[in-house]
Amino acid sequence: MLASTSTIASQLQHLVPVSTGGAGARGLAVLSWGRNVEGQCGVESSLLVLRPTPIIELHDARVESLHAGKLHSGAVTAGEAWTWGDGKCGKLGHGSAEHTHTPSRVESLVGRVAVARLALGDHHTLFVDSSGGLWACGENKEGQCGLGTPVETIAAQHRKAYYESFRALRDTIAAEPRASRDQRGKQVLHALLGSSGQQHAAQHAGAGWGHGGGQGWGSGRGSAWQSLAAAGSSQGGGAGNVSHAGARAALNFGGLDFEGAFASAGMENNLRMVLPSGLEGEAVVEVAASRYFSAVLTAAGEVWCFGADYNGSLGSDNSWSTSAQKVSGRLAAALEEGGGAVRVVAGGTFCAALTASGRVVLWGKVPGGEVEAGGRVIAGVVPNLPPITHIAAGQQHILLSDGERVWQIGRGYDASGTVVSTAPWRRPALVLTLPAGGCVRQLTAGMHSSGVVSDAGAAWAWGRILDRHHADSVVRRHPHLAF
Repeated sequence: MLASTSTIASQLQHLVPVSTGGAGARGLAVLSWGRNVEGQCGVESSLLVLRPTPIIELHDARVESLHAGKLHSGAVTAGEAWTWGDGKCGKLGHGSAEHTHTPSRVESLVGRVAVARLALGDHHTLFVDSSGGLWACGENKEGQCGLGTPVETIAAQHRKAYYESFRALRDTIAAEPRASRDQRGKQVLHALLGSSGQQHAAQHAGAGWGHGGGQGWGSGRGSAWQSLAAAGSSQGGGAGNVSHAGARAALNFGGLDFEGAFASAGMENNLRMVLPSGLEGEAVVEVAASRYFSAVLTAAGEVWCFGADYNGSLGSDNSWSTSAQKVSGRLAAALEEGGGAVRVVAGGTFCAALTASGRVVLWGKVPGGEVEAGGRVIAGVVPNLPPITHIAAGQQHILLSDGERVWQIGRGYDASGTVVSTAPWRRPALVLTLPAGGCVRQLTAGMHSSGVVSDAGAAWAWGRILDRHHADSVVRRHPHLAF
């Protein structure tokens, strides 16, 4: 539990503002801990921050909101946006794709607008200004920034990226040392048979190539790649002189770097701040971002979505929209029946909205089963709950609260990342009841974790946050970084 906590970040990475002043003055110290390989904790010292550590750049700042994405973080302070962590695709809004290990102000919005809210997707970021304008930066290869890029253009970029991945493979193979014809034959023979060529030649002379001799095509396959690697010396040396490059050249095979191909093929990455299309004349009051799609809430209580998702998360008949489109059909009717939406959240393959009447409406591929036609939920109104006041969404779960209790829909995880419970959307599971007199101030959901902050400043967190196994894995993968 964390004492004197006023708010907690959306992904529990972690970022926690705590009160440090007395009754007459309220200063805020933002604390962070967890994975810090990309700098998402805002602390330069190590790749893992194991204890709550103050972020110096935000000391005594008037922090209005904190946000923790998958690999980057953000904060809103007095109308200014600050971002840090992984800068891939320009999602930090600093005009580059560089990582930033300390909070840096998004200068492109300073003097233009006052930032009120922001949302962090995997590779893009959305900002809402005080006038209801929406701003975006980062990856847009699925239209998740809502720039209105023609679908034909994005499809052409995808095709180009696909072909570029094979071009990179061809160039890599061409640059590797090539074995002679005889060497290639010996390498392939070694790969197929799993030991030295002379030994297998003698065996094949007596046993033949059929299935009955014990050395046929069906045997020894489990060690084929290992044998190929051992035989793949680019100089034709002994078995102990291993060269994976030579082995790859022998079979003319290599890995495909699709992610790198997307970057080299000119896929849309916004290194500058831009205005999404389709929302002209609308005042945005809330925003949510997933990996490939985004959702916004307008002052009129309407929900608009854009991006790509084939599970119904866009709330319309379209599975791909590069500009904002208002949800329609049964979903729009369900939101209107509840008095309009007042909050919207986005998970991995679904969205949820809280209406003015306290109802929760879901759409998309909601984890926990009980789907409708096509494996998705069109407009599911969660039944048998009191009026809800708070909602939050993780990758595969949703949290709902009436102010005193917290329910969960979808998958629940323990500290090791094991699924320990699954609750369908028609039967949410009660996971927390606050002590008598306690009231939920904020509800938050990470990828596989959850958190609650009460009005008294107490905090609860559960699920997979950062376990020993994950920490050891991070250290092994990044041995060159400080611990």
